Amino acid sequence: MNPKAVLIVDDEPEILESVALICNLKGFKTLTADSGAKAIDVFSNEPTPVIVCDNVLPDIEGVELLKEFRQIFPEVQMIMITGKGTISVAVSAMKAGVFDFITKPFDPEYLIQLILRAGELCFALTEKNALKEEFEKTTSEEMIGSHLAMKKLLGVISVVSPTESTVLIEGESGTGKELVARLIHKRSPRGLMPFIPVDCGAIPEGLVESELFGHEKGAFTGALSQKIGRFQRAEGGTLFLDEIGSLPLSSQAKLLRALQEKVIERVGGQKLIPIDVRFIAATNISLYEAVKKKRFREDLYYRLNVIRLEVPPLRERLSDIPALSMHFVQKHRSKTNSIVTDISKEALKVMMQHPWHGNIRELENVIEHALIMARAETIMPHDISSLLKDEGEEVEGSSKLDDMERAMLLRAIKEAGGNKYRAAKILGIQRSSLYSKLKKFGIAETESV
Repeated sequence: MNPKAVLIVDDEPEILESVALICNLKGFKTLTADSGAKAIDVFSNEPTPVIVCDNVLPDIEGVELLKEFRQIFPEVQMIMITGKGTISVAVSAMKAGVFDFITKPFDPEYLIQLILRAGELCFALTEKNALKEEFEKTTSEEMIGSHLAMKKLLGVISVVSPTESTVLIEGESGTGKELVARLIHKRSPRGLMPFIPVDCGAIPEGLVESELFGHEKGAFTGALSQKIGRFQRAEGGTLFLDEIGSLPLSSQAKLLRALQEKVIERVGGQKLIPIDVRFIAATNISLYEAVKKKRFREDLYYRLNVIRLEVPPLRERLSDIPALSMHFVQKHRSKTNSIVTDISKEALKVMMQHPWHGNIRELENVIEHALIMARAETIMPHDISSLLKDEGEEVEGSSKLDDMERAMLLRAIKEAGGNKYRAAKILGIQRSSLYSKLKKFGIAETESV
């Protein structure tokens, strides 16, 4: 199936041609049909991940047509277009599983964004079903995801893992930078030797050098015995310096020496100790910007930045959410004594619309929470709703429908020139209902439309 293909179904030639032109200009392969019967025939021969369909066709309604399409390809997503944007039609369409619902005339750019998002959901659902059994066997030290960004990342990992080069991993908090580091170590010749992680941001400034290099007995008050530092504990293996941007400048100089000369000196000691360690560093800030602000040594930055990897945030790889979610279901089922074995399409759709500021760490937390809260074998939207409310957003579709209803009210009032009676007739509702809805959405009598 071509991921950049879309089927457009509309009995109005002008609409059909204009939508096809919009999609063609954005690089989509466009298939068209002017009736339900023809659409089924076209789709049977060449299924597409997304369908843009008129709500009412000469021979069938769009909602009924979606059922036919899903007999052929269950994960297909439909964007419904209508010239009569009544609330009842919108609600019925969303309940029937339509991805989204827009009214004529529509913004071409908005339509393209909907098609892209619908395509991501389609392929994510397809992948989840195809790989469900494989996730049950996946270990916690494997990278999960088939998004292009992840494929590129895994490709670079396979190239750099066998080398001894220093690696700098950049990415937001919660994206899995330590998992990338562990994977590089696991696939390297040092894979059977120690992997020692150090959270540089969690070590008190006065103890950084003691933690990294160790100290001799009596080196400072409280040093009652000799301590072996993380460098020596990683001997023969890999030292992972997480959040390295948090290191104080005074410690950065000693770290640079260790990287360049492959020797360390314990705090309070005078003996140079040779080390055989591979270095991997990670940061959730731009070290380049930190260098410009004199918060990070330029020479250390270039010493670390031999090979740079960037881990994409979850919002840029939404199609991986089903795969990651199923992995976390399997990972936490036993611990939570959960009966859950699957995630509903509705819950996945909700998750793929969430901004995921906490990235994969937030997703794992949401899934573990759902395993505890769910009372059925399938996770539903209400099992995750309390954790997916972002900045007041409703996650089960009510906010989206409310926004749609408010927009329709404003559009009708504008078309009626501000006349509430005519606006009610355009919407097909009683004038009393119109005033009730205006009050519900806080639309003032003098509000600009």
